[in-house]
Amino acid sequence: EQAEFRDTHAHGVSKRTSQAIAREYEVITDVLPSLKKRHSFAEYLAAASFVATRTFRTQGSDGQALSVMMPVADLANHHLPAPASRLSVDDIGTYVKNADTTRLRQTGGVYELYANRDHRP
Repeated sequence: EQAEFRDTHAHGVSKRTSQAIAREYEVITDVLPSLKKRHSFAEYLAAASFVATRTFRTQGSDGQALSVMMPVADLANHHLPAPASRLSVDDIGTYVKNADTTRLRQTGGVYELYANRDHRP
């Protein structure tokens, strides 16, 4: 941990979240012991963090609270060169795939995006 992060509100939230995820892992692996044999807590924490950082709460058309996963939110902290023109929904996959800072794999209707976090233009 970084010293400047210690004793801050964010540090407390982070610590409580990590503890909650650890308890969740223990409960799940008590019920499904084979999971613990196949996946370490570090792997579970990475997966839980991946989902949590790409899941947002919004309001559905019926007014009910709705959780949605938006993997493209990952693009918010990566540089992609500006497109030459406005992109349609159909063009976005091709644009991202051809950008030299990313790799995109499509499986069925799902796009998986791998971006180079340290890229600088």
